[in-house]
Amino acid sequence: MLGEKSLTTKTGNRDRAIRRDKRLKRFARPLRNHIAALTCCAPEAEDLIDSYPALLVALVSPLTTAGQRQQAFKAILAGQPLKQIASLLNLPVWLRRMPAEAFREPIRHLPAEAEFQSKVANFIPAKASRTREWLEHVSRADEACGGAFALWVAKYCHDIAPSRRTPTLMLMAGWAWYARQPETTGCKLIDTAWTPRMGIRRANQAQTQWQRRAELACLIGEGIEDPWLQPGTVNGYAFVPLRTIEDFLNESSVMQNCLDQYADRLGTGLIRVFSIRKQGRPVADIEVGPIPERGTPPMIIQIKARHNRAASSAVWQAAEVWLEGQELEGLRRRPGYVCFDDQAFKTFWQPYLEWLPHGRRGEFMDVLQTFRPPGSPNELADRVCNQLARGRRARPRSF
Repeated sequence: MLGEKSLTTKTGNRDRAIRRDKRLKRFARPLRNHIAALTCCAPEAEDLIDSYPALLVALVSPLTTAGQRQQAFKAILAGQPLKQIASLLNLPVWLRRMPAEAFREPIRHLPAEAEFQSKVANFIPAKASRTREWLEHVSRADEACGGAFALWVAKYCHDIAPSRRTPTLMLMAGWAWYARQPETTGCKLIDTAWTPRMGIRRANQAQTQWQRRAELACLIGEGIEDPWLQPGTVNGYAFVPLRTIEDFLNESSVMQNCLDQYADRLGTGLIRVFSIRKQGRPVADIEVGPIPERGTPPMIIQIKARHNRAASSAVWQAAEVWLEGQELEGLRRRPGYVCFDDQAFKTFWQPYLEWLPHGRRGEFMDVLQTFRPPGSPNELADRVCNQLARGRRARPRSF
């Protein structure tokens, strides 16, 4: 009988050890050993693996002080209410609903706003496997733009494709932050500002528009120095080069086209854009390029009236006369690919980078690499050159 009892005890201990090991494996490896050491001799603490994993994570976190951790551990052993213990560690109560799988690293700063605390638990993913990335995005969003944006990200982050989730949300944070900074260039480029009531589709469209405007601003910098062709007037139509970011934004607004999204085409170095005006009012836009060789005029790639409608024959005739009348002897060949203006790029993003926590700046700079890389060959440039070599007019997208 004694042997059977001893065997039963050993079997029970082995089963408990297996169950404990299985429960601990729910935590990420960097935290697992610390939590195992903390709970090995304290059943009251081990129970938290199931009832309040976030509390254990906070107890082994270097982001809390030794005094906080000691006081909280004594409260656990004394059987005090978990809400009271969490307050000792400045731990949000809603984190009690987060499973162990949610934690890969010590809990970073999370929003303290009352609205966030009362609503965020409604958006915790049902699947434990999705909670880790969700929590990381919410924490990052708070540091990148504040509590209201973090709550919005908690609701919508999983509606973005996984492969684009991190860069998209970080750039959205920049867009949302600049909307609150009226003195910055970034704010002046915003057409539709972020609001907490905005849906993910509308937000994605507005942020993409803003990002492309930012690319254009960083590409143009202080302005396009060489418009290739001289302005002029033919049959009452004035041909005015678009040089600055303000020129492109204003023209896009008046003509209801996408000239404010033209960084990709301007970045090839293959085209220039002029506004065609009558009595001072824009009536069409003309895109010209490339210059095949010295002394040869660029081609008319497209001429579009407002809303990308076909331009009138009178406008086309005036454009052809204007192009033929250019002094071409000094016109050099197309300059090639255009790089971002380094100073414009720095000036544009510096306010936001200075506001970001130091630990997030490098991460955000990595995300900025998702900007198109002007200065390197791309399919658009190759396609335009190939069409020119074949003697065909290039037909890119409309303005």
